[in-house]
Amino acid sequence: MTVPDRSKDYHDYVFKDGKLVGDFEGMYRYSEEVPWHQDANAFDTIADIDIAILKRHRFDRICDVGCGLGHFTARMKRELVGPCGQPSEVVGLDVSPTAVERAGALHPDCRFAVGDLLSPDWPTTRPAVASGYDLVVMRGVLWYVVQDLGTALARFAGLARDGGAALVTLSFPPSRTWVGQDTIGSQDELHRHLSTVMDIAYWCVERDAKHGGVPLCHAFGPLRPVDGRPRP
Repeated sequence: MTVPDRSKDYHDYVFKDGKLVGDFEGMYRYSEEVPWHQDANAFDTIADIDIAILKRHRFDRICDVGCGLGHFTARMKRELVGPCGQPSEVVGLDVSPTAVERAGALHPDCRFAVGDLLSPDWPTTRPAVASGYDLVVMRGVLWYVVQDLGTALARFAGLARDGGAALVTLSFPPSRTWVGQDTIGSQDELHRHLSTVMDIAYWCVERDAKHGGVPLCHAFGPLRPVDGRPRP
């Protein structure tokens, strides 16, 4: 679905009239603003908490799913290190080719690739760079894959190596009703869904005073083997 007359408001490409639009390619092509102010939000409190969680561990290879313009991806590259103290290898994935191209130009020290967790051709279209990671990250993405959350979470988890970990961050909307509420209606439901693919070792819920005190949830922990088998 696309938005008529090429709206310059990035919100119109995401949710409109109570429905998920999900035209992220159009959003990155035509929005006048940086969508969700990613350049600033990569250094906001919610991002600082994520970095603080991750700095307690060391990762050789990191995959940032739904990386957008790569600002937080690049922050992980600058601030996180591997077991031997070397900078981590960080790869960003996004559904929008325009976002991936711009992220690569903005952050040449990271790698970026196009990837869609809900693509029907995922087994064959999954980027070659996206496998065997020590850490997979997904920040603020679940609302855009909530229509098939089980598939999205399974494919997200499948990007990690056996024994790999995940960080998932999600902000709840300030409105009384929202798209995806029937699937993730509360922070407890979010915890339950995430627990199907990971053992949550760290769970933090902050309150965003700027948006009516809505919960901002952070989950970190090791991923579970797939059907009792090691990950690819």
